[in-house]
Amino acid sequence: MSGNQSCCNKSSASKVEIASILEKSILSAKPSSITHPGVYGSVANGC
Repeated sequence: MSGNQSCCNKSSASKVEIASILEKSILSAKPSSITHPGVYGSVANGC
């Protein structure tokens, strides 16, 4: 994750908060998305 932080302009605190919200949304809305690390990773990193 440390390598991806350089490509994002958001602070680590806000990025973690956004990732947490997205994770909860994905878990409740589309559990199948968790099986796709590429899709989930790109969304969580916000890059």
